[in-house]
Amino acid sequence: MKPLYEKKSSIVQSFESMNLEFPEHLHDHGEILLVLEGSLIVRIMDKSRELRKGDCAVIFPQHIHSYHAPADSRTIVYIFNSSLTGMYARFLQKYTPTRPFLSARELTPDGALALDRLYTLSCTDRASCPEEHPVLKKLYPGRKLSPAAENAFADTDELSDRRETALTGNDELPDGRETALTDNGELPDGRETALTDNGELPDSKETAPPANSELCSAWFQLLFALVWPRLAPAKKEKSASMELTCQLVQYMTEHFQDSLTLELLARELHVNKYYISNIFSRQLQLNFRRYLNHLRLEYAAQLIKTSSLPLTDVWAAAGFNSQRSFNRAFMEIMGMTPTEYRKAGNRTSREETTAPAAYSRF
Repeated sequence: MKPLYEKKSSIVQSFESMNLEFPEHLHDHGEILLVLEGSLIVRIMDKSRELRKGDCAVIFPQHIHSYHAPADSRTIVYIFNSSLTGMYARFLQKYTPTRPFLSARELTPDGALALDRLYTLSCTDRASCPEEHPVLKKLYPGRKLSPAAENAFADTDELSDRRETALTGNDELPDGRETALTDNGELPDGRETALTDNGELPDSKETAPPANSELCSAWFQLLFALVWPRLAPAKKEKSASMELTCQLVQYMTEHFQDSLTLELLARELHVNKYYISNIFSRQLQLNFRRYLNHLRLEYAAQLIKTSSLPLTDVWAAAGFNSQRSFNRAFMEIMGMTPTEYRKAGNRTSREETTAPAAYSRF
């Protein structure tokens, strides 16, 4: 399990999290955070803001970001493959938002409606989102959907359940336009389709989209059409410092179980160790040792939660060189010993969440 830098397997997922905490990380998917209660401090690249109820953050792929909950908070996290955004997909790869944070007013009820529907369609834990329109009811408690909107929701539910396509009997779109694929299953310009014969993307790392991906794509495209101007996107400018930061994050999360030192990182990345140390303090807001301990403890905490491995095996698997150093780091960051953490389980943890393992509190 690589906890931070991930090539995620699902094309879209959403989950609710309490008191979301996670240090600087990046991944190939896009991400949206919507605060339902409390506040959350979010840092994206060199920008930071404390988000409050109704505010959201839009994180483009390959953008370093982190979260910190200064007090109790409740957040919905959406993680998605940029292909679901239609025409915006290539812009998400080539541009960066100069204003990645949106207030509740800038999101607008229409944007909240799109996020509401996306949560219902892609929630990773159906049992955790039984109510209808959870986002709208939380952000706009006195507002009711019109009968026409309710019917539209019912219609899309039926479409999702029956897995109907948008094509008519003659393989044309309802308005008569031809489909995007030619007779031999290729795109009009000769490029192959996104899926291989076994239903996977060409790199075999991602499975075929779920049955409701068409609906998710429609809502994502609507959402980005609404918020794109407010994000004020600008074309990415290559920065040697930021590229090195991304390389550093990736290397650390792929090798945190090894014996790492600043000297080793400097050799692997071909830079001076003092430059590496400066990146940790200025870009990642943590020193080298604390950042490394965060990675190792996140991994160790998941092993404690999800397995019955002896603690001696846990700290060794996480990369610590002694039980003493493991216990000291665990107490410093978790506020309890590993044994107490195992006994407490999720009952006394600050975070009770349906989030995937990589987004749990350390």
